[in-house]
Amino acid sequence: MDYAKSFNDKELPVEFDGMTLETYGDWYSQDETRTVEIAIKYLDTYLHEVTPAKSIAGDVLVLRYGSCIFFGIDGGNGKIITVFIEKGIRVISKRHFKIIKAFTWALR
Repeated sequence: MDYAKSFNDKELPVEFDGMTLETYGDWYSQDETRTVEIAIKYLDTYLHEVTPAKSIAGDVLVLRYGSCIFFGIDGGNGKIITVFIEKGIRVISKRHFKIIKAFTWALR
């Protein structure tokens, strides 16, 4: 099984709602809101949603800071691993952000 192409016995598509890994950046720069909506729909389709307060290390998080919505991975110990265009990969504290949604790949 090619783990990068399948997840939880579901075949992951190369394209989702017209978006691919190669076009994500262009979509985001043209319509940030719509791109985030599609990304959340993708997570809803292929992962299992969990209560944000019960997220654990490795879970995918949808975060809000002010009016900005972005994604991260729960790093455990109150930390989030995320990527910023200007600064690259960073580890940040959970306490500064509202977790809107949390997803896991494993049933608990």
